[in-house]
Order: sequence, then C-alpha cells, then structure tokens
Amino acid sequence: MVVEINTDYLINSGLTANEFLLAFLVYERDYNTIETLKLNYPKTIEDNYKTLIEKDYVKKTGNRIGYTISQNFLDYVLELDSFDSLLAKFPVYVIRDNGSKDYLRTDKDRCRRKYNRISRTKKSNHDFVMKCLDYELKMRERENSLKYMKRLPNWLDSKEWEAWAERMEHEPLENSESIKAYGTDLE
Repeated sequence: MVVEINTDYLINSGLTANEFLLAFLVYERDYNTIETLKLNYPKTIEDNYKTLIEKDYVKKTGNRIGYTISQNFLDYVLELDSFDSLLAKFPVYVIRDNGSKDYLRTDKDRCRRKYNRISRTKKSNHDFVMKCLDYELKMRERENSLKYMKRLPNWLDSKEWEAWAERMEHEPLENSESIKAYGTDLE
C-alpha cells in the first residue's frame, strides 16, 4: 500500500507520520495491516491511538479493530483525495456512434497518480479542472456529443480541460443557454 502524506498537513495538525498512517489505516479499514503493526509495535500503536483520540481524529467503537475515524480526519481525507471527486463527476460510460457501450474510467490507479501530479494537491488546481469538466459535460449534453468524450487516461494525458477552459472563456454557459432551437418559443 502506498500512502501519500502531505507534510504541510502533518505540521498543521501536529500529527506524526506514524499517527497519520494509523488513522489512515483505520479510515481504509485495513485491519490486517493494523493487527500486524500491533503485533510488531504494540506500545507504539497504543500510544498513537491515545494521541489520535486526544486530538479528535479517531474514536473508540465496537467494531473489529475498536476504533473509527472522526469527522476531523474524514474532512482532511476527503479534501486530500481530489481524484475521487473527479472520478465521481466523470461519466462511467458513453454510447459510441456504432451503438457500443464504451467505459471511460479505465486504469484508475495510473490516473490517480497522474491527476495528483496535475493538481499537485492544490485545491485551486482541482477546482479549475472540475469547473472545466462540468462545462464540458454540459456543453456535450447540449450538443449531443457526449459519445465523443475521451477515456479518462486520454483525457488526462491530453489535458482536455485546457481546451474546454478556452472555450468556456469565449462561450460562457449563460450565452449558450439563451440560444434556442427553432420552434421552441411560444408566442
């Protein structure tokens, strides 16, 4: 398992890398790894749990491991992994011209790494990409061109959002919404 840790978050939260890792394992429900760590480092794991409870990142529960994530840590993890919000907005599949169903969300692990490099874990970069994707989806639906949407790896490789950003600058959605098809106005 590869876990990326934002050192700025560690500094601001006052967590050590070990504490963050333990909280992240609880979040991922990776009980086997936690149990292995407990066997090898029982005192360290117990001390880390105490600190995480004091800082309100973990709470005691009745589940298998005995702990769960608090809202504080959950907010951080959801903010950290912006790829998941991109994935949630990106279409699962499209119907191509020949009538076949083409799944667009392929090679997610590679795409996650690529997107993390693109967004550089900055919320402003992520927000910009999401705004462009939202615009692209609305325009493609309006123009009935969703069938030409690229698969996620190609979309990231070609930095497709940059082309849509350019179009968004010249054709805002407000103007394009006012364009109506012939015969749609009632008089």
